[in-house]
Amino acid sequence: MHFANEDTADAEPLPDIEKLCHRKVVEHPDEFISELTGITAPWMHAFGSTRPWFRGMARASFSLEPSLLRYRPRQLMATESNLELQFAQYAVRLLDRFPASRLDRMTVMQHHGFPTRLLDWTENAFAALYFSVKEYEHLRTREDAVVWVVEPVRLHELQRGDRQIPFSDDDLLGSPTLPLPFYPAHMSARLTPQRATFTLH
Repeated sequence: MHFANEDTADAEPLPDIEKLCHRKVVEHPDEFISELTGITAPWMHAFGSTRPWFRGMARASFSLEPSLLRYRPRQLMATESNLELQFAQYAVRLLDRFPASRLDRMTVMQHHGFPTRLLDWTENAFAALYFSVKEYEHLRTREDAVVWVVEPVRLHELQRGDRQIPFSDDDLLGSPTLPLPFYPAHMSARLTPQRATFTLH
């Protein structure tokens, strides 16, 4: 499978998924809890109090990429700018407090269904499990749902060389090394109960 980048018709190979993950199939909630304990116990030893992040998806074949990137091969920068302008035009009268920073606006946009270059994660494994199975029509397929797990500290270490996950900051938008994990400002009431976190792409 290939996709085109935004500026050329050249195809880029998708990453080898087998190098990115270690698959484990579970068929019962008890098995999920057992696997979860096996992940979090060594994690706590290696990384301390920072939790791994989880993302639930209805099908294992669904792309693990932000919704904006599904607009290829359009000019993604122009598409992103237009979407942000539309959001600012309509949301300013609907939100109690309009986000001042661009990255904070993106997090609110993401949680209201706008395509962005953010990918949702959560520190709550059971929230991810819920999102993976909540769309019951997918349960009729023969394909498994999936809960992805990412080590955000390790990801940031690979990209930036240190073990510190940043908080929302517009300076991250100009980073030459993406994706980057970050903690969002909780500008929306929906972010807090979901223990939302993001990767910026």
